[in-house]
Amino acid sequence: MKSTRGWEWQRDGIFILLIFVLLIIFYPQFFLAKGAFLTADHEEQHFPWAFLFSENIKQGIIPFWTSGIQCGFPIAAEGQIGVFYPPNLLFYLLLPIKVAYAYLTLFHFLIAGLGMYIYARRNVIGHLASFLAAVLFLFGTASGGGFYNVNSLKTLCWFPLALYCADNLTEKQRLRDALALGVVCGLSLLAGYLQLAVYFVGFSMLYLALRVAFSAPPRQRTAFFLKVSAFAAAALFCAFIISAWQLVLTWRLSLFSNRIVATESFAYIGSFSPLAFVTLIYPDLSGVFRGNVFYMGALSLFFALLIPLKPWRSKLYLIMFGISVFLALGQFNPLYVLFVKLTRFYSFRVPFKFMFFAGFFLSLIAGLGLDNFLSSLKGLETRLKRAFRILAGFFVVSFTGLAAAHWSAKIFYEPLYSLGQAYVRRFIYMNPSHPRSLEEYYQALRRLMSFFIASSNLLKPQLVASTIIVLAVFFLISLCLRGVITRKAFLCVGIPLLLIDLYYYGFLDIKRDFSSYERVLQPPAVCEYLAKEKAPYRIYSFKGVYELQPLTPSANLVFHIDSCGAYSPLVMKRYFDLMGKLGGVNDSQLIVDPDEEYLYRHLAFLGMLNVKYIVSSKTLDSRYLEKVFDGGSSKVYKNPLYMARVFLLERYVVEPDETVTLSRVQSDEFNPRAVVYLNREPVFAEGVAVSCEAETVTIVSLKPGMLELACDVGRNKILFWSDVYYPGWKAFVDGRPAEIYKANYIFKAVALGAGRHSVVFKFKPLESF
Repeated sequence: MKSTRGWEWQRDGIFILLIFVLLIIFYPQFFLAKGAFLTADHEEQHFPWAFLFSENIKQGIIPFWTSGIQCGFPIAAEGQIGVFYPPNLLFYLLLPIKVAYAYLTLFHFLIAGLGMYIYARRNVIGHLASFLAAVLFLFGTASGGGFYNVNSLKTLCWFPLALYCADNLTEKQRLRDALALGVVCGLSLLAGYLQLAVYFVGFSMLYLALRVAFSAPPRQRTAFFLKVSAFAAAALFCAFIISAWQLVLTWRLSLFSNRIVATESFAYIGSFSPLAFVTLIYPDLSGVFRGNVFYMGALSLFFALLIPLKPWRSKLYLIMFGISVFLALGQFNPLYVLFVKLTRFYSFRVPFKFMFFAGFFLSLIAGLGLDNFLSSLKGLETRLKRAFRILAGFFVVSFTGLAAAHWSAKIFYEPLYSLGQAYVRRFIYMNPSHPRSLEEYYQALRRLMSFFIASSNLLKPQLVASTIIVLAVFFLISLCLRGVITRKAFLCVGIPLLLIDLYYYGFLDIKRDFSSYERVLQPPAVCEYLAKEKAPYRIYSFKGVYELQPLTPSANLVFHIDSCGAYSPLVMKRYFDLMGKLGGVNDSQLIVDPDEEYLYRHLAFLGMLNVKYIVSSKTLDSRYLEKVFDGGSSKVYKNPLYMARVFLLERYVVEPDETVTLSRVQSDEFNPRAVVYLNREPVFAEGVAVSCEAETVTIVSLKPGMLELACDVGRNKILFWSDVYYPGWKAFVDGRPAEIYKANYIFKAVALGAGRHSVVFKFKPLESF
């Protein structure tokens, strides 16, 4: 088959239609809007945040702030909600949440597949080969299996179009191509996964630099490079302008998060082990490697081994593939470790995320290999046989190595366990990123060893199925090599076999995240009781690290119930420290198991957080808490020391040392009704003189990012609001700007003189820079 560069509407249209049909076959739930990715992080973070965004944007409100988690959280700054991302704004504004959430995922799969097909066709890859590249990108590791969540899909689906623009920029050197590249990079930065977006932009610029190196005229190389570099700078500037507000908001929040104090070991979490290449044959082993999987289908590996080595584009893709794998190895790569040590940049974890780009370029390499397979080049038969032998050798090594590891783990279980204990003591225990007890790590080690033995059993149905698929591919290749079937017949059988292979792989990876809307939108039993309460209040979930429980943050947002807990990579460090042994705060890396005795001693502390109810799956001590609802698996207890969300105090103590304030607030003797700790001496605002026999605080209006109060004060008082102190909040007392004081380590307060006052708090993050 001869590759053609020009666009052929009839043939290209058929393959584009086929991509769309495959999406329907692979993911029918999206088209029917009956379900979506709704388990694990999707259930506890991405869908609730989408739900919150949908509700707010339909009311004309951009959700910069929510009081529903962490006693107040700048959710737009976190980034994953994507408040500035145009497709989010469009879909959530116009469509019901179930349709919008499902169709947004479908839309981005289409962007990924069509973008890959268009990019491949532009680069002298034939119709079938471009279709293969798009299929591998959609349903293999790169997009279908390698993405972590819907936000990573939104971020990375634009990558083929970025390279398309980079090619246009290199060849035509026009400002409009630079601006197009900038727009695509800007969309990636807005989509909701900033770490991957940074990688996206970096790899786009690296690709552009290599593209220039391969195609620059020999006699004008320097001038050519400088001109393209100027356009690349324009593209980066355009991307920054488009995403500036999101970048500055997220940058500010990151300064308050645990990421700012990350240690070196944090940067290596999620490194891609060289042993994980076995998932190219056995994708179900991903759990053994902490979810790291690299799978493109057995037949695609055969095509990848047929890539012609002389064309510069083949060299470009191979170099980009090699760099991706090189970076993904993380701690297994000495140069990567050296780079981390020299830069001291520890905030980005999981180097495995670079494998997305490896999957992307492997998809293109397989497409070029298929083009080569369809050619009549001299020496191709020899290359076919060599590719077959390499693939067979890799399978034999994987199969025998896995069998040997499985039986070794069973036979030498105790000696290996002792070695594992030594490793834990040497490299994990007492590490700043691993605060658990030695016994907990030993128990985790035993669980890991048992899991490996169960997962690596070659008689396990999933591994048997993978072996059968690989053997079927070998049989098909051998028939082609012997001339029993033609190459056309080989493809007629092989391509459907590859699609079946990738469809099956989806059940081992991405489809595990599928669930129905009915399950996540069905109110838990505890909501029946909690919904009766009308005044603003929060709940606290007494939940162990591995315990499943309804209304965990941020799932509580779906049912309009506020929680003092939080789940986000950018949870504020100060809040994490404040909660201490109460736990309930997960920064996606660390969560503290709650201490029951500590809970009973700190009910007043929870009361200060406006916690009226404690939700627990276990029975708690009735001497301290009143059980008000029993749903079997979940129980609700009333906090007897509950306090209103906003209240007045007369006594205050100025304590500029925040560590002292934290220790006092966390002490067993702390009484939030008696005293408030402020960061500086307050200045009291005089109000309208009235007779205030009974001091009152009335909530006039409580909306996202705004609180309006009516207060009657007999003498100077501190108005305490159990909402987190954060830059961007403005206070107005009787229409005049008032200072917001940091109270009790991380909350807000204003000073009120005697009289009647109107107090308004507004969150204006974009005006605070």
